[in-house]
Amino acid sequence: MWCRIRFMCWPMAASCVPAAASWLWNWKPKVMAGSATTRPEVGMTTLKRSERIEVFARTARTRSENFPADTGVLGCLRAAGRAAFSAAELPNPKTEAWKYSRIGPLLEQGLLDRAPAGAAATARPIPGLDVQSIAILDGIPQPLPTFTPGVSVTSFAALSGAEVAAVETHLGRLAAVSERPFVALNAALLEDGLLIQVAPGVDVALPIELLLAQSDGAAPRGVHPRVLVIVGQGARATLIERHLGAAMAFTNSVVEVVLADGAQLDHLRLALDAGRGRWLSALDVELGRAARYHLWQAQLGAAFRRNEIRIRLAGEGAEVTVGGAGLTRNNAHLDNQLCLEHRVPRGTSTQVFRNIAGETSRGILNGRIHIHRGAQKTDAQLHT
Repeated sequence: MWCRIRFMCWPMAASCVPAAASWLWNWKPKVMAGSATTRPEVGMTTLKRSERIEVFARTARTRSENFPADTGVLGCLRAAGRAAFSAAELPNPKTEAWKYSRIGPLLEQGLLDRAPAGAAATARPIPGLDVQSIAILDGIPQPLPTFTPGVSVTSFAALSGAEVAAVETHLGRLAAVSERPFVALNAALLEDGLLIQVAPGVDVALPIELLLAQSDGAAPRGVHPRVLVIVGQGARATLIERHLGAAMAFTNSVVEVVLADGAQLDHLRLALDAGRGRWLSALDVELGRAARYHLWQAQLGAAFRRNEIRIRLAGEGAEVTVGGAGLTRNNAHLDNQLCLEHRVPRGTSTQVFRNIAGETSRGILNGRIHIHRGAQKTDAQLHT
């Protein structure tokens, strides 16, 4: 049951029940500042909304169909994404999860065009921070450096041996193309991606920096980065994910994270470029037994920025901490959607979110905690 209240806990039944039962804990969208009225959609303004959607969908299908035939992992995922996207209905004003985020800014003409070859981006390092850095520019992995022992990073185009098996097992398993149309679009237009693996038992001292960058330039374009992160049993690592770019580009990224039993990942996401960028990111995480996942987000609003975060505690004793801070001003838009699932007993989760919205900007927080039947001794906390 969804409750239009300010971050309060309600069970599905009429009265509260112990955590051992199956219930949903929901905190409804909190819209910060801005006008109380719904903003009109923008983009291809000479066309009706239905016509804009049809042009967008037709362009996506055509671009996906123009990829060379491929019977490998990427080809299969691309075909599944194309079929799912063709069958899906794009979000509309009546779609509950998209009630405060209209897709008009994503339908602008040219936002499905490929980026020009040879494009470049400006990425400033974080002062005083020593990292091992990798980059995906306009959806394409850039040349890879040498990493510390126990860390391997491979582009999907260069997979071999056990890497192929890992990708076949996990890619698209958490971020299913059948559930979200823009995840299906990412799969349908997938050109390449990265597999990041941390070997079992390895404690990676040097943070891994992942740059998801839009190239410089004024021309509209659409890019679809894809990343699969696998942290082996008992391993520990820090991932710093930075979203870079303020141009009029549509970045539709999907990151899947799999933590084996006893693994730990500290994940920092920085999205500090405002401007005209359209950013839609899906982050799907699964934790094994006694695994720990700590996520912190620091974000500025953009012309459109939406994060869809799904975290699944699939092993007993798993622990999740999610923290977020957002700042919007002028006409910026920032939407955070979180779904956290306690599937097994003895899971722990803590969430802390803060948003500051100024002028006519908009900041949205919308989340759900689902404690499945049988997930006894669950401890789920929310602080706002």
